[in-house]
Amino acid sequence: AADIDLFVQPGGGGTPPNVLIVLDNTANWTTAFVDEIAALVATVNGLPVNADGSAKFRVGLMLFTESGGGNSGNDGGYVRAAVRSLDATNRPLYMALLNSLHVRDDRSNGGKLGKTMTDAWRYYAGAAPYSGNGKVKTDYTGNTAGGSAATVAVHALAGNALASKGGSPYASPTDAGGCAKNFII
Repeated sequence: AADIDLFVQPGGGGTPPNVLIVLDNTANWTTAFVDEIAALVATVNGLPVNADGSAKFRVGLMLFTESGGGNSGNDGGYVRAAVRSLDATNRPLYMALLNSLHVRDDRSNGGKLGKTMTDAWRYYAGAAPYSGNGKVKTDYTGNTAGGSAATVAVHALAGNALASKGGSPYASPTDAGGCAKNFII
């Protein structure tokens, strides 16, 4: 399979593909922050929608865990924005969230790629989180304390990754029929 499969043949059986973006927000993010966020915003904003405004893609965002500030549990990764349809309604909310990411307030304290990828798999599988729960900014039902107003607006949407801050298991974003392709970028 080629790297462009996601863009050449989105979805299977008419179901939009699930795309989980894992963003490296470690301490060395400071120097590259502006360029990385600009590229991410341009890419996600450039994803097409169908003529009727429905989604051609379902997109989510995972970051490395941050320390302090009400976070508990294991280090690794957490779902900041669950995989949801990037349709005409959700796109502006996701764009506002991406634009609200802050170089200091959303920075992790070290690389945790292996643990984060474990939680990405657990999220897709609908398994118990290793590190994704217990975090203030995790996308869980009713989370109104999760950072910026843009983040809280995304968390207010249906389809949260978890039922509560300490919740388990993840609510898998994959469809019951198993037709959608799943990607981690």
